[in-house]
Amino acid sequence: MSAPISTFSGEPVEDRVRGLLTGDLTARTPKGEQPESLAAEETEGVGTAQRNSDPAVPGCVLAGTGRPGAVLASERGEYEGVAAYLLVLPDRASADRVQAYVVNASCAGDTPGQLLRTASYPKP
Repeated sequence: MSAPISTFSGEPVEDRVRGLLTGDLTARTPKGEQPESLAAEETEGVGTAQRNSDPAVPGCVLAGTGRPGAVLASERGEYEGVAAYLLVLPDRASADRVQAYVVNASCAGDTPGQLLRTASYPKP
């Protein structure tokens, strides 16, 4: 019996992580949106997916990972019906992998966001 695949904004989490790291817009395009419109937003720096450290990610969300350090990529979206952030950080155990964290976006102040999911994936 296999475990159900967790999704972030309608796509498997692993696919979202790969899309964030490779810049693959089709993996990040939410259902019902045109890739061209997302590509235009990304070009203008207005899109929701970010490469490298995203200053728009609230500190409480970063604290929800329990890890200091640079975020390789991030995206705001939805996880199991909850507004959340997908954060991708280097995997501490292997240079060939990344660690993905899904953190509830409803946190505020100094209280760390609730960690909804974490998993390690191979680098693309």
